[in-house]
Amino acid sequence: MSKKKSSKKKVVPLKPPTKVLKSRTLARKITTKFHKLTSKKEAEKDPKRIRELEEEIEEMGGRDAYQKASQLNTSIFSTSKWVWGKLSHTGRNFGVPSSPSPSPLASARPSKRPLKILEIGAINTQLQTYTSKGNCSTLSIDLNSQSPQIQEANFLSPHFNPVQQDVIVCSMVLNCVPNASLRGEMINKINGLLPLGGEVFVVLPLLCLKQSQFINRKSYENIW
Repeated sequence: MSKKKSSKKKVVPLKPPTKVLKSRTLARKITTKFHKLTSKKEAEKDPKRIRELEEEIEEMGGRDAYQKASQLNTSIFSTSKWVWGKLSHTGRNFGVPSSPSPSPLASARPSKRPLKILEIGAINTQLQTYTSKGNCSTLSIDLNSQSPQIQEANFLSPHFNPVQQDVIVCSMVLNCVPNASLRGEMINKINGLLPLGGEVFVVLPLLCLKQSQFINRKSYENIW
């Protein structure tokens, strides 16, 4: 009598990519698991369990693997392209008036200064490539810089004090901040760096709003 095959799936550990990541399916698995593990770690109180979760994150490649997976994901949906399209639509990509209230008697077209853009959590230089086509000054930062063109800096550090910005881009970063207190601090600092009429582009996984016990889309939008 032949034995029935077990229908139970075998759990295969998610190993970090050893070469250039090309599979979008694998990239999605890496980013999804990274978000799940970091969320569990944030909610966990038991020090032993926290260490186990940290080890699991490291086993899958840690933040470095997450960044590589995110780079592949953004090559399919480019946040930078989306931001550039929005700025182009409003004409802000070609700078902003250097004087907020030009004289009505002035016959010449008011001069423009570069649009100041801060990109938080830059995993590539795509935004810099787009903004170089206009009149923009773009500062890209990340905790673990993947390029000489990206400044390695911690946005939440008291030592990081950039000048006031016209636009701030924060894509897939807020959801990686380890706790609610620091997320609030990040939101406050972003708002503090923007003048009246400034713009912020925030990208989050939809699950962060759909599955959250504390916030929904409407209440999240009210924050800004």
